[in-house]
Amino acid sequence: MSGVKRRTAYRKAVTDAVSDTFPELGPTECVVRVVRSQGSNLFEVETADGATGMCILPTKYRKLIWVKRGDFLIAHKAGDDVETATGARGTVNFRVEHVLGEPQVGFLQLKGLWPEAFGEVKVSKRAMDEADREIRSSEHAAAAAAAAAATTGGAGDEAAAAGGPPAAAAAAASAAERSAVAPGKDNLLSSDDYDSMLRMKPGGNRRGARRADAEESSDEEEDEESSDEEE
Repeated sequence: MSGVKRRTAYRKAVTDAVSDTFPELGPTECVVRVVRSQGSNLFEVETADGATGMCILPTKYRKLIWVKRGDFLIAHKAGDDVETATGARGTVNFRVEHVLGEPQVGFLQLKGLWPEAFGEVKVSKRAMDEADREIRSSEHAAAAAAAAAATTGGAGDEAAAAGGPPAAAAAAASAAERSAVAPGKDNLLSSDDYDSMLRMKPGGNRRGARRADAEESSDEEEDEESSDEEE
């Protein structure tokens, strides 16, 4: 039963990726149109410049995604390493990367990535609206990322202008604070004031405060012993 669920989840993931993904063209990819099926998951396709070639459908799409004549695909220019079901090599020119539905075709048209040679493909209003929402969403995400990067960079610049990177500046400030309040001959704070400050400061040096308390108790005991001896 678990195997059936895994297969069902896999099938859903593949089909959702085809229907919900809005791909753009990579450097070695192009839009092709299916001319006819050659069987064994091979298709004859036509490129925008009129050339034809053989295109293979990857295993993950088989029996899940159906391709017919007139469909558009994003195909990767394959090398001689692609092997067909019959074991032949060098006969496949392309490998399917994405199967384009109406929303994906509309997306490429709106982005100006659609090949002019294929003309303007009619897309339903619903599919075009979906493509438009995807473009607006991606633009909004890109603007938000740029604003976040600018904010982070500005904070880093301020820290650098103060004398170093953020971590170094914070460490220097912490060290300066400790040196400013630590008791010593060149400090206005006395040891008693410093110990009192440690006790009152949330999250302060509790070890130092406990040590100060122990020393204070020891001094009180010595005073009491001295008073007893004098009596």
